[in-house]
Amino acid sequence: MAHLQLEAEEIHRRAVVAVVHDHRPIGPDLELMRVGGVTAKVYQVTVDVDVEAGYPASRDRETGWFRLATGQVAGDALGRGRSGSAQADG
Repeated sequence: MAHLQLEAEEIHRRAVVAVVHDHRPIGPDLELMRVGGVTAKVYQVTVDVDVEAGYPASRDRETGWFRLATGQVAGDALGRGRSGSAQADG
């Protein structure tokens, strides 16, 4: 059984380990990721919930996310905060 643990640790040490979706800020995670052998973290520059509408209202929404995301990114780039709405696009 110990040999399986050693083999698993060696595979993990050689592997690319990526965190692709979580809700943690990257700063506090850096040391934890290093210790845990995480190679990369995909950092999402937009939110996956419409903060203004609230989670319950946006949970099942299937459209409008592109407009919401591009409004967030454009607003942040221009220093204006959020712009755009997720109401009426695909």
